[in-house]
Parts: sequence; structure tokens; C-alpha cells
Amino acid sequence: MVRHARGESTVPPRARRVVVLDTDALDSAVTLGLTPVGATTVAAGAPLSAYLPAERLTGVKAVGVIGSPQLEVIAGLRPDLILGNQVRDDKRYDELSKIAPTVLSRTTGPAWKENVRLHAEALGRQAEAATAEQAYRAKAAELVAALGGPEKAAALKVEMARFLAGAPTRLYLNDTFVGSILTDLGIGYTGAGLILDEMRRDLVG
Repeated sequence: MVRHARGESTVPPRARRVVVLDTDALDSAVTLGLTPVGATTVAAGAPLSAYLPAERLTGVKAVGVIGSPQLEVIAGLRPDLILGNQVRDDKRYDELSKIAPTVLSRTTGPAWKENVRLHAEALGRQAEAATAEQAYRAKAAELVAALGGPEKAAALKVEMARFLAGAPTRLYLNDTFVGSILTDLGIGYTGAGLILDEMRRDLVG
């Protein structure tokens, strides 16, 4: 029995045929050593996340776009577990649960560590999650050391922006996935304060 954002679901001890409905669930599954049978994509016809090992995505069937999964395709894969989140799939929870036990996290982004733990519990892969978390902490310590230690890391000011052709510029604040990573590194992350100040000056000037 797994407690999640929509209550409790009875899941297999160690699910094998898993469908993931967002990139964070796909990341968790692959990190924990499982190749899902199905996954949503960011757009129709788009590939799965290129930063993941290609060999770990072999045979994964597209089941629609994030936020608009194709329930018939999912049912045809005969999953024994579905992983998603309330932000995208809350309104489809009952329909998804009729296909297979469905576990929803509350949200995505900065809650990624909490989500990995939830996904690990649902998948019966807590040991793999503990190993992955240990590797993450070790990598963070390695990066801080490469920057010259905690004091130098804290003195380093970093801001994040994403420029998309034909779309508004995205400014990533502290309460985001990347913000949580930089916070873990102890870097003097300022969100997007300086970028915003520059934009304001440009508008006023």
C-alpha cells in the first residue's frame, strides 16, 4: 500500500510493466534501473529525454503528450503500475486507476527528491533510490570542491534564464528544479534578480 497525493494505492511488490506520464517519473524509473513500457512525450512526435541513456529507453512506447495521455494506448500495454502527478493528471486519476494502480505525486520541479522517494516506494526500489541519493550527494561534494570549497561556492553568484524561440523568456527562481540543485551546492544562487533588474532598466531606459 502506497500513500500518495490522491490517497492510497495497492501496488505490486516490484512492478515490471510501468507507464510514466511525465519526465520526472521517467527520470526516476530509469535512474532506479527500470525501463518503462510506456511514456508520454513533451510534444507529438517528440523523442524521449535525450539526456537519458538511449539504451535504457529502447522499446518504450509513446502514450501521448504530457498532460494528454492516450488512455487506450496505455491500457493496451497492460501496465501493472502508472506513475504521474496531480498537476498533469489529477482529472484522469479515476480512469487511469481502472487500467492499473496509479500513484500521483503532488507536483514536479523542486519536489523532485520527494518524488524520487515516492516513485521508489511504488516501484519497490528503495535500495536503488538510496544508492542514487548517495551518488548525488557525492557528486555535489565533488563539484563544490572543484569550485574551491564551500566559501568560494557561496561567493559565486549564478542566475538562470531560458530563451525559447517564439516564446517568452523563462527566468528560473529558487523554487525550481535547477534552483534546488544550486541550493544543494551551496552556490550563491540569486534566482533571477539581476536579470530582472537589467530588464527593468532596459524598459525604463
